Amino acid sequence: MAEVQIKQALHEYIDTADDKKLEAIYTILKDSITSDYQYSEDELEEINNRRTKYKNGEEQTLAAEEFVAYVRQNKL
Repeated sequence: MAEVQIKQALHEYIDTADDKKLEAIYTILKDSITSDYQYSEDELEEINNRRTKYKNGEEQTLAAEEFVAYVRQNKL
């Protein structure tokens, strides 16, 4: 199963799961879920490159709703 498909399946499951199942999932993953994430140098460079391209009009962005519609339409 492709990474995108896995993420989509998990999102759909989480959206419909009952409280006990959500708590179980969270318990398993809570150590991996942190708010103190530090971007690597490569990630920061990529973010800055994309920001520069966007500001220069070389790239466009989509609203979240547009992106979801695009993914669903193209079955990504």
